[in-house]
Amino acid sequence: LSVTPLALVPSSEILPTMLARAAARTAARAASASAAPSRTFVQMRTVPLFAEHVMEVPNMGDSISEGTILEWQKSPGEAVAVDDVLAVIETDKVTVDVRAQHAGVLTEVFAAVDDTVEVGAQLLKIDSDGTATVTAASPAPAAEAA
Repeated sequence: LSVTPLALVPSSEILPTMLARAAARTAARAASASAAPSRTFVQMRTVPLFAEHVMEVPNMGDSISEGTILEWQKSPGEAVAVDDVLAVIETDKVTVDVRAQHAGVLTEVFAAVDDTVEVGAQLLKIDSDGTATVTAASPAPAAEAA
């Protein structure tokens, strides 16, 4: 099958030429469809769809590159909701609350209290499909007045 660019075909022959090309493509598709079907094997694996979310140390200002973990408000195994305060990071200029960006279960923390962490480093992991294994600590009972 020889192909002539449409730009070289006289204008009176463009429509018949286009129809002939379409007919040739249709015939080629029909011929390949009648041939024995080929088999393709694809190996599949299950990939969780963003069930685990790794949060990083947030940007705390233009000139701040690191901070110190002051305290963890939640511990691994606890359920967290969006905007719950998970950790408090302190620098020489600011103190920042790290809030949950996803609801789920806090499964792992990558730094301990008093550790210095750099902006952008992995801080914690939340599993949005997980089930809490630890309950939140209840507040201490108020001291009785004597």
